[in-house]
Parts: sequence; C-alpha cells; structure tokens
Amino acid sequence: MQHVARESVEEDKEAGPWELEVDHSTSSCEDKETIRIQAHIIAPPKRPGPEYELVPGLGHYKFHVTPLSWEEARLTCHREGTHLAIVNSETENGVLKRLFAKFPSFETESPLNTQAYLGVNDILVEGHFVTVFEHPSRERPVLPDGYTTIDQVGSYKWHLEQKGWDEAEATCQSEGGHLVVIDSDKEALFVLDLFHSQKGEDQTDLKSSHYGVRDNEQDGSFVTIYGTPLSETGYERWARGQPDDENGVEFCIELLRNGEFNDESCFKELPFICEILFHYEP
Repeated sequence: MQHVARESVEEDKEAGPWELEVDHSTSSCEDKETIRIQAHIIAPPKRPGPEYELVPGLGHYKFHVTPLSWEEARLTCHREGTHLAIVNSETENGVLKRLFAKFPSFETESPLNTQAYLGVNDILVEGHFVTVFEHPSRERPVLPDGYTTIDQVGSYKWHLEQKGWDEAEATCQSEGGHLVVIDSDKEALFVLDLFHSQKGEDQTDLKSSHYGVRDNEQDGSFVTIYGTPLSETGYERWARGQPDDENGVEFCIELLRNGEFNDESCFKELPFICEILFHYEP
C-alpha cells in the first residue's frame, strides 16, 4: 500500500515523523470475502516557532540562553505559543539535560549552562509549588499590599510608576497576577471606578492604564496574555478610529479612563492596573 503526505512548506518537512497504525478485518458472505482496512494517522505537532526541536512522543523544546527573570521567561514562552518546561518523566528530564549540553554558558565561570527556569512556582502561597496551569485552591493566598478585592471577580491594584508594557506585565506577574483584562460589563464598572480612586504621581487624574492584551503577531489580531482573542473576552470597546496602528508600531492596548481602548506602542510608559483573578473566602 502506498500513501503520500503533501509537504507544502519546507518547515513542515522538519516537523517530525508521521505515525501510521493499520488494522484490518475480514468477513465472508456466501462466496464473497470482504477486507476492511482501518488506518489511523497521527501527524506531528506544528512547530511553535524557529529554533524549536521536536522530541517525538514528548513535544517541542527550545533553550533560551538570554538571562531573564522568571516572569519575563514565562511571558516569552507565552508569546511563542508555549510554556516554561514542566518535567513529567525521567525521559523528559533526560531530554532537558541534553539541551543543557548543547548550549554554551552565559556565565564565564562555567563551561555549560547549569540552571534554567521551569514552569513551577510558589508565587501565591509560599512553599506550595504549582505548575503554570494550576492554582493552590486549597489555601487562601495572602494578597500583596495595595490590592482591592471585589467578590467573584478579582483583586486589583494601581501601580502609579510608569513603565513599558513588558515591564508592567512582569511586575504584575511577580505579584501573582497580570495586567488587567476585563471580561464583563460588571467587571468594567468596577475597574473604571478605580480611575476615580487614585491620582497620578503629579496628582492629576489618571487617564489610561496598560491593558493585558497585545498584538503578538503584529497583524492586527489582538489576544490576551492567555492567548484568547480580544473578541472573545466579553468586553471590546475601541475608541473612534481605533485601532489605527499609527506609524506601524502600535501593538499594545491602553485602557482609557472612559473604558475605551486605544492601540499604543508597547514601549510607551504608562501607569497600570494589576489583576489577580482568584479570590478565596476565609
């Protein structure tokens, strides 16, 4: 039996082997014999981006050699459509060890990299480690200072020191949260009320905040920090004429005081609101 898988681009050829399972059964009726063949084909996962290596049966891996904080590393992986590595077996542990051996160290004292971040942390509850896909639902986290909580919605905090989008998101991540993303009209009312609860560093009214949505692909497709399209969040309010991608560099969003969105350069320094989604009752 012959079969052909069309390879449309060069990158597909490097994705990995296709798995083919074939089974058959026969049946007879009077003088005729019927053969039934079933083929189950498993295609390799799509490569997330350049420099990712496929390990069959496990997934794609990429070693980033530029030193970053844990929050920045997590955000970098997220933008590539992946996550910080989580070791699920001795086999996978061996794969990560081999990755270490392939790259020179960024520390001059050592011939090889000796440390790398994993997708595990105890940010919300000290000593209680969870993966990036979990939260410690059995214990109540101690919120950092300055957070205001609304039941069944979330906890929020103004940061008045102006920062670029990446640094602002990293600050929120360090507190166990993320840049605010509004999911409903109810949440919008509360978040917009925060604009009236604070003054800027110069004691003037706060006009805008960084927002947890950006255009990672730089093609007009805005998604949240979790990869959800903005159109599916339950709240999308663009100001008139926006987004306009002025000068071709506006790939982040600022939330205006009136609740509308404006696309803005990710390097623009703004105050920002952090959000922690999970609120725990005593």
